[in-house]
Amino acid sequence: MDDDILARLISMPNTIVTSHQAFLTEEALKNIAESTVQSLLDFFDGKPLNENNEVKAPPKNEEKK
Repeated sequence: MDDDILARLISMPNTIVTSHQAFLTEEALKNIAESTVQSLLDFFDGKPLNENNEVKAPPKNEEKK
């Protein structure tokens, strides 16, 4: 989101902007911990990592926007 859009939203009297806090639930933190531990175990056992958890760098020739 561009800063000017956020500024417009914040300036509206009928709008409340809040942060996303879903990752702070007990269930979410448990899932994050389990996923992290499993990824570490898989990595050190030489197993392929779950591609849903893999962060991929953009191609080097791609320009920043």
